Amino acid sequence: MTTCLFCCLVVSPLAGAKEPPRLYPLAVAGPKPHAITPPTAEEVQAAINRGVDFLLADQRPDGGWGSPENTKGLNIYAPAPGAHDGFKLAVAGLVVEALCDVEPTLAGERAERVASAIERGAKWMLEHHQRVRRSAPDAIYNNWGHAYGVTGFVKLHQRAAGDEAVQAEYKAAIEFQFGQLKRYAYLNGGWGYYDFDHMAQTPGSSPNSFVTATG
Repeated sequence: MTTCLFCCLVVSPLAGAKEPPRLYPLAVAGPKPHAITPPTAEEVQAAINRGVDFLLADQRPDGGWGSPENTKGLNIYAPAPGAHDGFKLAVAGLVVEALCDVEPTLAGERAERVASAIERGAKWMLEHHQRVRRSAPDAIYNNWGHAYGVTGFVKLHQRAAGDEAVQAEYKAAIEFQFGQLKRYAYLNGGWGYYDFDHMAQTPGSSPNSFVTATG
């Protein structure tokens, strides 16, 4: 009896002891991707060029990007004008950031057109970014504009290296948009784009992980 009790104590886990973490089966026995032939540098550049050409063709006459015209047949809740101002600044910031990133890879006429598009986009952003405000008590789409506006202005600031006057303009715009992000931060931290719970001056709903990561 004593021997049996001793064996049970030895083989039984101690009370409160933590079991080692178990590996999820797919982590060690999941499907394996098929081998591929990596794209060549020429193929990658061709893909970049196609994307650039689309963005150049999609730039609006006023220099910005983004529009409310194509909704795929869906009714999207976007109180005007705040929601549209926020989305347009966000799209412009993303496009300007992308064009600044790929500009060094371009040559010839395409490079010239991209440089012109960036300058026009920068002018539009500087002229319009301060008008972005909260759409409605329950809709805070402006956070997209503030966050992506910052990333766009940061790229423009880097691109203007050596021109202190132009960089000062971009720095002021960045600081303004940072201030707006601080103003519209949620009560418990982070950012989102809806406040259906309280609709207070300081948003009180739960923030979104993806908007917070953007901000």
